[in-house]
Amino acid sequence: MMDKMINNESDDNYIVEGNKIDILKEDWKYLIILDACRYDYFEKNYKKYLNNGKLRMAISPATTTMQWLNIIFSGYNDNIVYLSTNPYINSKLELKDKDGFKYYGKKHFFKVIDLWDTQWDNKLGTVKPEAMNHILNIEKKYSNKRFILHYMQPHEPYIGENYKKYIRKQYTKDDIGNEKKYSLKRKIGNLIIKFFGIQVEWKIRKFLKIQTFGQPNIIGMHEGVRGLRKAYEENLNLVLKAVSDLLPKLKGKVIITADHGEYLGENGLFGHGIMKRRPCITNVPYFEISV
Repeated sequence: MMDKMINNESDDNYIVEGNKIDILKEDWKYLIILDACRYDYFEKNYKKYLNNGKLRMAISPATTTMQWLNIIFSGYNDNIVYLSTNPYINSKLELKDKDGFKYYGKKHFFKVIDLWDTQWDNKLGTVKPEAMNHILNIEKKYSNKRFILHYMQPHEPYIGENYKKYIRKQYTKDDIGNEKKYSLKRKIGNLIIKFFGIQVEWKIRKFLKIQTFGQPNIIGMHEGVRGLRKAYEENLNLVLKAVSDLLPKLKGKVIITADHGEYLGENGLFGHGIMKRRPCITNVPYFEISV
């Protein structure tokens, strides 16, 4: 796995093969965002589902979704319809994340389709990738627009058959925006991880029999880093299969990329946030295909 540290300073654009790319100025009809998708895992798995297209590695300017939104989509984009399974991009309210970034999708896009609201699965704590087929119901209505299709996977929770068994309690729609509810537990966990690494946190929880509802922690306690990586890869395969099923029904250039990557045990870390800019969290796929 990649773990060599890269420059801590980010750019305001994606960097592809050493060149800056302004995604808004590219000639795509559909921009597919795979939330928290790492380049190395994409490269390993994509050929099972995507036969045509050109894959390049991109360096994202962000390490969180909200940071990414504020960098890439800071203005108003009157030619974009955004289909969002991620609550951070919505048409209902402005949200603020734990790092202080604010965003209100309604102010930045011609239309936001709130799939996170209409298609949310409370048992899984996410939106299944198949929900993005909703694009087929609205495409004709906005035929003169461009579309962003933002999938939640491979971001956790991990909903593949081998790992959804570890889901205990996940976010419901009522939890969205309620950072205070989880802030204390998060702070304690973050302190342990900062000084000792995530694997030590798992061992402490297991030894002291401290219950956790977070699925990644449960997987880590039972299967370690290897299990987390398998769960992540399973989630990625689920979304790649869904994308491959949808592509034949679309007409126009497609770019598949990600907002940021994900730590999967490197340097004792898991997840993403305002963290050290290493390849695992910054290097994302940039896959172009005409359909």
